[in-house]
Amino acid sequence: MTLFLNILFAWASMILAGLLAVIIVMRVVNKYAFHNKKNILYKINRYLRKIHKPMGVAIIITGFYHGLFSSDTILSLNYGTAVWVLTIVLTATWIFKAQLKKIKNWMYWHRVITAVFVIILVIHIIDVGGFIGVPNAYSLGFNPPPQATIVPIEDIEALIGDTDVVYKDGEYIGVANGFGPDLTVRVVIEDQLICSVIVISHNEDRPMYYQMPMEKLPMEIVNSQSPIVDTISGATYTSYGIINATIDALSQAIISGEIEEKVEFEEEHTESEGGQGGGKGQGKNP
Repeated sequence: MTLFLNILFAWASMILAGLLAVIIVMRVVNKYAFHNKKNILYKINRYLRKIHKPMGVAIIITGFYHGLFSSDTILSLNYGTAVWVLTIVLTATWIFKAQLKKIKNWMYWHRVITAVFVIILVIHIIDVGGFIGVPNAYSLGFNPPPQATIVPIEDIEALIGDTDVVYKDGEYIGVANGFGPDLTVRVVIEDQLICSVIVISHNEDRPMYYQMPMEKLPMEIVNSQSPIVDTISGATYTSYGIINATIDALSQAIISGEIEEKVEFEEEHTESEGGQGGGKGQGKNP
């Protein structure tokens, strides 16, 4: 639900931003390309100027709620907050334009701030991983990943052959860092086989990235009876977190044989939060 509202308000803000910024574009195009003779452009521009003020107030409101439902706090050092602050500045300069006309070239600076606003908005969109459609947001927001992946023992035995690793039956908790810290899984061993892997808590960022590995990797670990499985493209760190947390849990259950070593990767997140980076590849070869 939160993700859906976040994306819904993001799209509302984007549409309003486009309508607010296009006024300058239409004015320039009509002036230099059509020598102010394109009447339809003039009429559209004039109408948009009439509703410029309420649209400015509206984008402040939609931007506020977009930030409220996002993973970052509204007033923090991020591109989204910078965009929102600039909308407040631009709206304020337009509301008080009568007073600002006393300042020389005030409209020039209004347009400069608008250009900065557009640039930072584009950077913000890239930073969060690009556009996501409202239908996809609805699907992600109202269809969270399953909390458990449990496979009957007879199905596991049919999928795998003999294994050199012997585990002690029971439930084991494993913890590792993914994109965020302390991704925690519970691994259930039954008849000395891995029968379920459950992500019980995490601090990962944005469901559009962590949902896929949380849906797929536990099943793949159970099916292969090994924590070393393919990572999910675009969610490499979350994939590593699930793999390493499972290894941590299995290391407590091992009776004989050798457990896989934890996947090593740089702790510093060099990729943007909008995409965790990495393509699909073997977890043991980051």
